[in-house]
Amino acid sequence: MPDEPAALAAFGYELGLLKRIRRAGWWHVGVRDPESVAEHSLRTAQIAALLAAEEGASPERAAFLALWHDTQETRTGDIPHTAAKYLGKPNPREITADQTAALPTGSRELVRAAVDEYEARETLEARCAKDADKLEMLLQAVEYRETGVERVAGWIDSARKGLATETARRIAEVAGTRRRSLAGTVELPPSVSKPRAGGPAAASCRRAAQCSNAVQPTTARHVAFAGLEVERAAAAFVWERIGASRSRPFVPRSSRSRW
Repeated sequence: MPDEPAALAAFGYELGLLKRIRRAGWWHVGVRDPESVAEHSLRTAQIAALLAAEEGASPERAAFLALWHDTQETRTGDIPHTAAKYLGKPNPREITADQTAALPTGSRELVRAAVDEYEARETLEARCAKDADKLEMLLQAVEYRETGVERVAGWIDSARKGLATETARRIAEVAGTRRRSLAGTVELPPSVSKPRAGGPAAASCRRAAQCSNAVQPTTARHVAFAGLEVERAAAAFVWERIGASRSRPFVPRSSRSRW
C-alpha cells in the first residue's frame, strides 16, 4: 500500500525519541545527566544474548525481545517508581498496539508478538531479557557509584531481586562489588575505564553512549525493509555497533546537540 513506507518511517522517527528520553529515576539520586532509554536498551539486548547463550536459549530471540522492552516509553516517558503511587501502571501491550496500528501487517505483528512474549515471561528467552534489564541497571548503578554518586545501594539491591536465571544471579553477585577488578580483565576505552568524578562529562563516560546511536530505528528498518531473518539481523546489528564504537572518537554528551 502507498502509505506503508510512510508509516514505517514515522515509527522509525518515533523510536528515535528513545535516544533523548532519559532514565529519569537516576535524577533522584543525584545523576545530573543519566543515560537514555536507547542506551539502556542496547546494553540490555547485549546482556540478554549472553544470558541466553549460557542458559541454552536463543541469543538472537532474547536480544530481539530486549530491544523492544522499553519502546513504549516514546509515549509515556520513563516513569520513576516515585510516581507509581499517583499514576496507573502503563499497559505495554496496549501502548504497542497503538504505536504499531498503522504499520504493515508483517511489521505490526512482529513488534506486538515480541512485546507480548516479553511481558508474559513464559519463554526462557523472555526471562533472559528481563534479567538483562535488571542486570543493566545494576551495572549502571555501580558505574555511577564510581563517578561519585553515593545513593545507589537501593538500585543494586532492587536489581538483584527476582532474577530468574542462575547465570544472572551469579553475575549479579560479582558485578555489584567487583567492577574495578572486573574492568581490568577486558580492554575498555579510556573514557570508560577512567571516568572523571563529578559533572555531566563523568556521566557521559559510558561505552553505551558511543555505540547506541539510533539502534532501535535502524533495527526497525532492517526488519521492515530488508526481508532478513529478523532476530539474527537485529542481533548482528547490535554487535556491529560494538565494533564501530572502538574506532569512533568519543564525543562527550555535553558537547552534542540535545535535539
